[in-house]
Amino acid sequence: MIYFIIGLIGTLLLTVISIFTSLEGKTKFVLFIFGIALAFFGQIFYLCNSKSREQNVLKLLTDSQNAQKESENHIKDLEKTTAFINTVVGDLSILDKIGGTSKYYIRIAADESRSSLEKYLKNIDYQFKGAVSSGLVEIRNPRPSSKLYELVFGKNLSFTAAEVMHRLAMSHRLTPPGQIATILPEIF
Repeated sequence: MIYFIIGLIGTLLLTVISIFTSLEGKTKFVLFIFGIALAFFGQIFYLCNSKSREQNVLKLLTDSQNAQKESENHIKDLEKTTAFINTVVGDLSILDKIGGTSKYYIRIAADESRSSLEKYLKNIDYQFKGAVSSGLVEIRNPRPSSKLYELVFGKNLSFTAAEVMHRLAMSHRLTPPGQIATILPEIF
């Protein structure tokens, strides 16, 4: 920027000097001086712009190198996470072989009164927003040979998913006192 200001002042001084000297009819000399001043101004302007361009290019290179390093670190983190997920999913998929093609649900509680289960249903929906509206938590009518309504957590689950949901139900203490969450097969 300093070169630009020096070039501007130099050009202005040369132009003013040439105008004062041209009053005596030396137009060729004045045009020559004006051309030199214009060339000097252009060269200074070019140098200023090329320096700022070099700085911009260096900044862009530095930014892109930092972004590349950051993305490489992110990829390493993702690779570690993916390896962990593959290990866990691989271990859990073995459990699905036990259950075969059967589907399961988790019975959190059973009672002869639907209304006594509704407060637990509301608590679960409060704890897991939208659980009731998703259909994953509900109170089922008694089975054909039973008088008990069932508070159910999950439906049509694979054995692995049922195991995970069962652990979730137990860890969050979704069962009423005196009840135990149980994995049961779906009956169609």
